[in-house]
Amino acid sequence: MVYAKRIKIGKYLRGVYNLSPITDKEPFFSKIGCPCCSDDLAGERYTFTAIVGKSHDGERIELNCCVDCYVWLFT
Repeated sequence: MVYAKRIKIGKYLRGVYNLSPITDKEPFFSKIGCPCCSDDLAGERYTFTAIVGKSHDGERIELNCCVDCYVWLFT
Protein backbone atom coordinates (compact mmCIF):
# COMPACT_ATOMS: atom_id res chain seq x y z
CA MET A 1 0.00 0.00 0.00
CA VAL A 2 2.73 2.45 0.93
CA TYR A 3 4.72 1.49 -2.16
CA ALA A 4 1.70 2.03 -4.43
CA LYS A 5 1.11 5.51 -3.01
CA ARG A 6 4.78 6.33 -3.46
CA ILE A 7 4.66 5.27 -7.12
CA LYS A 8 1.57 7.42 -7.67
CA ILE A 9 3.04 10.57 -6.08
CA GLY A 10 6.39 9.91 -7.76
CA LYS A 11 4.85 9.73 -11.22
CA TYR A 12 2.83 12.87 -10.52
CA LEU A 13 5.81 14.85 -9.28
CA ARG A 14 8.15 13.70 -12.02
CA GLY A 15 5.55 14.30 -14.73
CA VAL A 16 4.15 17.64 -13.58
CA TYR A 17 7.11 19.27 -11.89
CA ASN A 18 10.11 17.45 -13.41
CA LEU A 19 11.73 17.59 -9.98
CA SER A 20 15.45 17.70 -9.47
CA PRO A 21 16.98 17.69 -5.98
CA ILE A 22 18.59 20.81 -4.56
CA THR A 23 20.83 20.18 -1.58
CA ASP A 24 21.02 23.66 -0.06
CA LYS A 25 18.37 22.95 2.59
CA GLU A 26 18.91 21.27 5.94
CA PRO A 27 16.65 18.38 6.94
CA PHE A 28 13.81 19.27 9.28
CA PHE A 29 11.89 17.17 11.76
CA SER A 30 8.15 16.68 12.08
CA LYS A 31 5.63 14.40 13.72
CA ILE A 32 3.14 14.74 10.85
CA GLY A 33 2.46 11.72 8.66
CA CYS A 34 4.23 11.71 5.31
CA PRO A 35 1.96 13.21 2.61
CA CYS A 36 3.64 11.08 -0.08
CA CYS A 37 3.23 7.61 1.39
CA SER A 38 1.03 8.34 4.46
CA ASP A 39 3.55 6.56 6.69
CA ASP A 40 2.69 7.90 10.15
CA LEU A 41 5.55 5.93 11.72
CA ALA A 42 8.07 7.94 9.71
CA GLY A 43 7.08 11.04 11.65
CA GLU A 44 7.53 9.24 14.94
CA ARG A 45 11.06 8.29 13.86
CA TYR A 46 11.79 11.93 12.99
CA THR A 47 13.00 10.99 9.51
CA PHE A 48 11.27 13.73 7.54
CA THR A 49 13.31 15.67 5.01
CA ALA A 50 12.63 18.82 3.03
CA ILE A 51 12.66 18.25 -0.72
CA VAL A 52 13.28 21.37 -2.73
CA GLY A 53 13.17 21.22 -6.48
CA LYS A 54 12.61 23.26 -9.60
CA SER A 55 9.69 22.85 -11.94
CA HIS A 56 10.16 22.74 -15.70
CA ASP A 57 9.64 26.51 -15.88
CA GLY A 58 12.26 27.20 -13.19
CA GLU A 59 9.88 27.88 -10.31
CA ARG A 60 11.20 26.66 -6.96
CA ILE A 61 8.88 24.25 -5.20
CA GLU A 62 9.11 22.41 -1.92
CA LEU A 63 7.63 19.13 -0.81
CA ASN A 64 7.80 17.78 2.71
CA CYS A 65 8.03 14.00 2.87
CA CYS A 66 9.83 11.21 4.66
CA VAL A 67 13.40 10.27 3.84
CA ASP A 68 12.26 6.98 2.28
CA CYS A 69 10.26 8.88 -0.35
CA TYR A 70 13.16 11.28 -0.88
CA VAL A 71 15.51 8.36 -1.58
CA TRP A 72 12.94 6.71 -3.86
CA LEU A 73 12.35 9.89 -5.88
CA PHE A 74 15.95 11.01 -6.30
CA THR A 75 18.15 7.91 -6.40
